[in-house]
Amino acid sequence: MHLPSISVDPAMLRPIAGPTPNRPPAHSLQSLFSAISPAAADISQPAVIEPREIDGGTVTNTEVDDSQEPGRSAPLSNKIRSTLDAIVLLARRAKPLVEGTVAALPFSAVLVIADVYEAIEKMKGTATETHSKLISRLEVLREALEKTENAESRRRIVEFVQDLDSVGIRLKAALGTATWRKVFQTHELQTMLEDLDSQMCDKTELFQLDILLANERDTTAVLESLTNIRLKKWLLAPAATYNIDNKRYDAPPRNACSPGTRKAVLAQIQAWAEDASTPPIFWLSGMAGTGKSTIAYSTCGDFDINDSRDPAIVRAFLGASFFCSRQAPDLRNTGNIIPTISYQLARRCSSFAASLRSCDDDVVRQTANMQIRELLVNPWERSVHSRDARLPSALVVIDALDELDSDDGEAFLSCLVTAAMDATQDALAGLKILITSRPHPKIAKLVSDLSRKTILRLEDINKQDTDADIRTFLDKEFRTVKTLSLSDHELTQLVNRADGLFIYAVTLCRHIMPPRAIEMLTAVDVREALEQLINVENGIAGGEGLAVDALYGQVVGNMLEQSSLARRENEARRILHAILIAAQPISLDELTALIPSINAAFALKVIDSLYAVIYVSNGHIHTYHKSFPDFMLNKTRSNSTFCGANSPLHLTFYESCMSIMTKSLRFNICDLPSSYLQTSAASLDSNTRVDFGVITSARQGALGNHAQRTH
Repeated sequence: MHLPSISVDPAMLRPIAGPTPNRPPAHSLQSLFSAISPAAADISQPAVIEPREIDGGTVTNTEVDDSQEPGRSAPLSNKIRSTLDAIVLLARRAKPLVEGTVAALPFSAVLVIADVYEAIEKMKGTATETHSKLISRLEVLREALEKTENAESRRRIVEFVQDLDSVGIRLKAALGTATWRKVFQTHELQTMLEDLDSQMCDKTELFQLDILLANERDTTAVLESLTNIRLKKWLLAPAATYNIDNKRYDAPPRNACSPGTRKAVLAQIQAWAEDASTPPIFWLSGMAGTGKSTIAYSTCGDFDINDSRDPAIVRAFLGASFFCSRQAPDLRNTGNIIPTISYQLARRCSSFAASLRSCDDDVVRQTANMQIRELLVNPWERSVHSRDARLPSALVVIDALDELDSDDGEAFLSCLVTAAMDATQDALAGLKILITSRPHPKIAKLVSDLSRKTILRLEDINKQDTDADIRTFLDKEFRTVKTLSLSDHELTQLVNRADGLFIYAVTLCRHIMPPRAIEMLTAVDVREALEQLINVENGIAGGEGLAVDALYGQVVGNMLEQSSLARRENEARRILHAILIAAQPISLDELTALIPSINAAFALKVIDSLYAVIYVSNGHIHTYHKSFPDFMLNKTRSNSTFCGANSPLHLTFYESCMSIMTKSLRFNICDLPSSYLQTSAASLDSNTRVDFGVITSARQGALGNHAQRTH
């Protein structure tokens, strides 16, 4: 039999008077018991459960007098029974659909619960307050369940009724053949019934919240109606999502905090996200290498809930994420942020998705300020009216605003903060936005109007806590080498050298313990590498520079030393320079085209020797962290390894780029058979694709970086 669908109208699941899930009701039947006298009703009837027929299935009922005085309204216990009957029938229909099997009349013990409430009502002569609250909740649930065809809601129906059935089974076993008089005069049974009363209120309230959350996350029907505005085209940067397959989308690698670290920071963010009374925007700032992105990644993971989570403990869930990066054009384009976030939110919040129906599709091509208002703030404000206030907040995480082109991060944040402050008090209720960036003065000034509770500067954290976290990370990483055990003194030396920068610790481990050789490393190998590093001057005497500079300097110095032995140091410098100043990650073919004097084999040797700071993904060369290009392109910090703006190499690469374009650019470069055929529809051979990629890199290099830096 087909189960009717639950396309639940939010108004139907109206808030019901009663306790919230995290504050169980202090129900007590003690006053009820004390008010009952033997003369109030004939309670000498046995509590034996006898079968009776209902809707073709066997259910149970106690031996109670169902007679009713003429003109008197039906007892509330009868309504409880009939509503439970209906819910049981819905669950019986759903069970085969959920489990794929046909069960013979399951859930037959549920109505024992109705028997208890019926006996209570007959003994007292009237219904209790609990009866009224329970019937209200059950009726709302029945109405909602009768309308569902959602598979997830079906599963929840079956689980809920199975839970009630287990309660009925325990009741049936405990009651046995005792009379109702004995039941209500036995302390143990009184306690059991008090627990039942409390459980029923809690279970129905939690199930109602569960259904609310399931239907808020069921966006299928709403998304079908959004096809007219081509929602999928709003996903302008799929690689921006926190847990995307970085190899498939050629995105920078992202990692969570090492277990046991950053507990206080993560707890502060969690407390803000789960507190409905806190401001909607939270700013996390820190210098390069302090771990902002790993904190943002861990936060995403913590709030990326699944359907198995207890709705009673869900206070916020991940609605969307966007991780900016200067290494990928899509991830440093401000215009991609809000459309991509709106796309993700629409797939997780049906109320928000419904509010997007009236949005103009052309807004994705407008300014960031217009996008923020038309694709985020205004639609969310419209959705608030149809969104149940008990639903958990939706968390949006935007990482590394400082990685956007030019000063776009500052402009974007200004628009976002202004839009949030201009909105009415409850317009953004249920929406939380976490933003991370470096502590740029302009950005810091913009967020100064936010509450102190929603501004967290990693530099302000107790240094002892940060050092302890770095120590935990290093200890864990070094334990991956067999027989290696660093002393407390050795760990302390490394922690002091890190000087609060997690990127130092991460780069150190990659440099000393290459991932590809970790199985072959011995404790002796690691100790020798550590001694060499510790004996190298850190280059920051007198407090100048950053602690990580010495490590970067040694990594580059080792590479140049190896190349010097082959008398190819200058070529190695050119390779590193080309990688760092390219407008986007370049391929090996593009690299050798820019530097005709080198071959692919030598280029790979240079790249391999820089494994601690550079990696290859999908054939393109990336840097692990933005702090490495920052170091190399700063003359004060990089000293002899300098390849900055005034380097002669810039002019050399500019000339190479112009030469490639002069030789290769021509009319109809793709050899299309017709000018009416779009390039995307053309079938290009592999040689054409390679040439086109080289030319594109040359154009971006010449016009984007080198021309600017050589003037």
